[in-house]
Amino acid sequence: MKASFQEDYFDIKDDLLYHIDQNSDRKSRLMISKALEEEIFELAHRSHHVKFHQTYQHIAESLYIRKLSIRLRKFIEHCLNCLLYQTRRHQSYEELQFIKTMNVLFHTITMNFVMMLSIS
Repeated sequence: MKASFQEDYFDIKDDLLYHIDQNSDRKSRLMISKALEEEIFELAHRSHHVKFHQTYQHIAESLYIRKLSIRLRKFIEHCLNCLLYQTRRHQSYEELQFIKTMNVLFHTITMNFVMMLSIS
């Protein structure tokens, strides 16, 4: 039995619903309901706390979850361990700009702010 919905193709085998990829080699992946999404995300992500792309690849190999990219990003963004132990990075400063000063004493004063040093 095959069904079509918005260019998605499905197949039912042994009372399980499979999504059939039309773009690739017609690979079929087990379709996961919303009720099981969080449990799948936990199993795939929380074992090693890997980043989005590795977790996405791991899930997408054999399972189909509608809007996987959006839902997985949201899940990883709220992962407590990832938030606590991630390396903090600032945005790139692009190109540094020189401060133009005049030859007058104390005309321009600069300060460097060093914040949140790591504990060593």
